[in-house]
Amino acid sequence: MLIKINNKRLFYLISGYFIISFPFKLYGLNLFINYLNAIFWLIILTFLISTKGNYFIHQTKEPLIKLFIIIFVFDIIYFSLGYLSGFIRNPMNHQITNLLENIFTTIIPIIGIECVRYILIKSNPKNISFLCFLTIMFILNDININYLINLSSLKMFYYFSVILMQIIFRNILFTLLSLKYNYYLPIGISVTEKLVFLLCFILPNMNWFMIGSFYLIKYGFIYYSFFSDPPKQSHHKALYFLIYQFIIILVCFMLGLFKYEAIAIMSNSMYPTFGRGDIVIYKKDLKDLKKDSIIVYKIDQKYIIHRIINKEVNSYETKGDKNLKADIIKVKKENVKGIYCFHIKYLGYPVIWLNELLKGET
Repeated sequence: MLIKINNKRLFYLISGYFIISFPFKLYGLNLFINYLNAIFWLIILTFLISTKGNYFIHQTKEPLIKLFIIIFVFDIIYFSLGYLSGFIRNPMNHQITNLLENIFTTIIPIIGIECVRYILIKSNPKNISFLCFLTIMFILNDININYLINLSSLKMFYYFSVILMQIIFRNILFTLLSLKYNYYLPIGISVTEKLVFLLCFILPNMNWFMIGSFYLIKYGFIYYSFFSDPPKQSHHKALYFLIYQFIIILVCFMLGLFKYEAIAIMSNSMYPTFGRGDIVIYKKDLKDLKKDSIIVYKIDQKYIIHRIINKEVNSYETKGDKNLKADIIKVKKENVKGIYCFHIKYLGYPVIWLNELLKGET
């Protein structure tokens, strides 16, 4: 083997287990995934504690306290977002037997994996090739192969944005935390996330962008808190502050937390007012709707931007400026999302190109 490592037996055992478990994951055999996997990691944990106990003592607690403060703050933010997006009932069964079963089948593997990661990293801390290989191995183990191979292109983009990016960033972060600190931190992050999902009766009803943004910001903040050294120069501090503020404002804007939102124009139905490839900024205010107002509305999960040509009691008749006839479907008040403010030319083309790339399998 080209990569020289200590604890070879442990590494070969875990690598072999990942390889053997691959067909079970590929075909979605839940019995293995839910029970045999937990039993395997319980055996590994017992073996590690009995034979490598020196790895699990004299661990400083200060980083763990700092981490739990960060996690607590982000949990508050997570559930606060529910007041913007609404809440949904947690699909998990909360009967005590099911709850204990879910905890056993999820928490035990988390603890086992992170203890193995920590021991292998600490026994080879300067072997960069091995650390990269180990991180990739854990990333591949986290991917749900059975789910992934059955996805369309559009859902593949969703999986990459929401799940795969989280898996990649989380494993890189966990490798770095184990290398510099200890196994407490990765276990603390994973276990608290899993317990929130298992124990809470309601969860924020967030879309894929909100979920992906939330976890990437969370992992990025944890990395910054434990690894970054704030620049000493005042002008560098000001630059970093402006960058962070811009990122926060951009994310909040994309999440729809402001009164204004943006949408890319896919057609030329409103030409020459604005056309395909433009970005329209609209205001989520329905007080000033009248004839000739350009409104953003949603019908059948599709956003449309047309002009009001006739205002009725509970609906609006609309028409695209370039279209010869009025729209067949009248727009109800509850379908209106906002009113046009201004547009920016050409900035919407990346969204259009992505949509056309995935159009065949949407």
